[in-house]
Amino acid sequence: MARYGERPAQPRPMVLLMLILLVLQYLSGMTTNLFVRIPVSNQATAGKPFYRVWEAALRQTVLHGPLLPAFHVLLGVLLALLSLVILVSALIARNGVWIFYSLLGWLLTTTAAVNGLFFLSYGQHRLNAAIMSFVLIFAAAFYGIGYCVTRENHSFPRWRY
Repeated sequence: MARYGERPAQPRPMVLLMLILLVLQYLSGMTTNLFVRIPVSNQATAGKPFYRVWEAALRQTVLHGPLLPAFHVLLGVLLALLSLVILVSALIARNGVWIFYSLLGWLLTTTAAVNGLFFLSYGQHRLNAAIMSFVLIFAAAFYGIGYCVTRENHSFPRWRY
């Protein structure tokens, strides 16, 4: 926590970690998609609302599924949480550039997570897999742009509210 008069910590180090984890997530997702057959064990979820089936799909995949999809799911949960931490950090720092890029990154990461849950819960549709991969690429692009434009030697105006 920053003391009075000091600038709060910037989310830049967390974004570097996020970029590394996004690359791992993309590689594990492509490897899972190409080489691992995920058992369709969620047939009981057909017709049920999403808020009742997502937890069961996650539990089934992590506890009873193959190792690579379980790793992919756990990494996705970690990415969703980390994107929220980066957004909160940007808000606390009151850095307008970071708020913009971290908000876009959080929205895209959350979109990928929700499509991953739909993928697991409702029959593994290819559209959900495509949305996950494209959105993940855009999230990495926005985090990467934010990382590049906020070098330590640059001075950007801070939002005041």
